[in-house]
Parts: sequence; C-alpha cells; structure tokens
Amino acid sequence: MDLSLRDGATSIVAINHSMSRGVLYKWRRALLSEKGAESMGKVAKPSLPDDRETLLAEVESLKKQIYRQQMELDILQKVA
Repeated sequence: MDLSLRDGATSIVAINHSMSRGVLYKWRRALLSEKGAESMGKVAKPSLPDDRETLLAEVESLKKQIYRQQMELDILQKVA
C-alpha cells in the first residue's frame, strides 16, 4: 500500500518492510491490473469537448466569471 500511495521512496518502503524493491514491484504488478498500475498517481484529465463552438462559449463564460470576480474583489477591497 505504501508503494501505491507513494508514502516515501521505494527503497525506504522496502527497508521498512524488510524486502527488496524488486519484490515490491513484483507484488504491485501481480496485485494491480495493467491499467490500474498505469493510472496510479496520475490525476485524470477532464475530457475536452471536440466542438470548437462549445470551447469558445466556455472561454467566454469564464471571461465573464473572471470579470465578475474581479469586480467583487475590487468592491471588497474598497470597503475594507
């Protein structure tokens, strides 16, 4: 479990459990599917829409959100 969660270097995990790094990697490969081992430690990227218009609309929406947040911040700074 320590190896999967990266609670330290592999060599330290191996020493803590009195075994070699090779044994840890063998156990990990045996316990996890190939896909599971590949995805360990990686954060899933959000899926992006293929449609250009959808992306442009999202950009415009985010620009409006930034504008509103900046206005709110400016008002709060003047009040404080």
